[in-house]
Amino acid sequence: MSLEAEMRRIPLALAAATVLAGGLGLAVTQSAADAAVKAPFVRHSIQRNIGPGQTVSVNVPCDPGTVPTGGGFNNSPGITVLSSFAQPDNWQVTVTNPSNIFKQAESHVICSTP
Repeated sequence: MSLEAEMRRIPLALAAATVLAGGLGLAVTQSAADAAVKAPFVRHSIQRNIGPGQTVSVNVPCDPGTVPTGGGFNNSPGITVLSSFAQPDNWQVTVTNPSNIFKQAESHVICSTP
């Protein structure tokens, strides 16, 4: 099978999630077969300043009528990620800043229609 024919077999949604995930901590909460029928994907991000010694949860909501199908984070060096998972209508990332200076945490969600 040619590379072009093989590429057509990859579900579009899975390919989109792979592109969106480049360089990020990312988890996907559904199988590739499910992803093929759920479109379009919408990505949202939220940035937060995390104070010295703080532990916070950053929830990134999906639009009404959509559900999280993946999510993740892209944080300043030194931020520790304690958890990253889907909630019914958002993606939650819990981080801690063990340093003595402010750091930035950025959380992402990828949403689709159920």
